[in-house]
Amino acid sequence: MTVLPAAAKNLSALTSIRFLAALRVAMYHLVNWDNRTYWWRVLGQSSFALYMLHAPLLIFATWYFANRIELGHIGRLAVVAVIVALSLALYKWVEAPLTAKLRKSLFHSAAAAPKYSELGDTA
Repeated sequence: MTVLPAAAKNLSALTSIRFLAALRVAMYHLVNWDNRTYWWRVLGQSSFALYMLHAPLLIFATWYFANRIELGHIGRLAVVAVIVALSLALYKWVEAPLTAKLRKSLFHSAAAAPKYSELGDTA
């Protein structure tokens, strides 16, 4: 294991900050901001799946690529993109259908199921 001098560590952090800033600028120009509320809503709906998947998959990716190749910034970004895509798929094809079935079985119809916003204050 090599020990990096303090200047090299600061340079690495500065490079990461520049990369993230460039990514932010690129995303601003590539994303259709008319649909941004849709994407935030979809990401919010799949946040539980993202929460449950991110740690195990990041650990697996770290283990799998440990001695094979150096991922770099683009590779790490690709791993995060895969995790987000898997969480979206898990929400769409597992979590949402099971939630709908559970609501239907508990409330005998999806239309009669109370929504969180309709519950009001219980305190």
